[in-house]
Amino acid sequence: MDKATQDDPGSLSRMPVLFPHPGCGLPKRLRAGGAPLPLAPAAPREVGIEVVALENDTTLRWSANAEPDLAAYRIVWRAPGELIWRHARDTGNVTRYTLKGISKDNYVFGVAAVDRDGNASPASFARPWRPH
Repeated sequence: MDKATQDDPGSLSRMPVLFPHPGCGLPKRLRAGGAPLPLAPAAPREVGIEVVALENDTTLRWSANAEPDLAAYRIVWRAPGELIWRHARDTGNVTRYTLKGISKDNYVFGVAAVDRDGNASPASFARPWRPH
């Protein structure tokens, strides 16, 4: 976003709407009849990529969401130069997951929360994580 857009909140309504890769953050279905869209869960917090050992797998961890209808988390990833998430893997309702054979050196990772209706939060970017 350029400076003019940041300073003029009304300009956000004139921005084009971009649709990401299917299944990576948009609601599963829209409600008919002008009813409001379903609420997606909050984005996961404290998302980290474990950088403990040199390996070809990638292990991510995050803090659990508090929503009672939370069903799972979804790890998304893309090459550093890409603008949209190209890959996704549902993990179930866990807070740590290892992607076997996917190197943390080759991709940018994020984690989204998914509710029972399939509504997904925006993905939270993963940062390097090491135990204290």
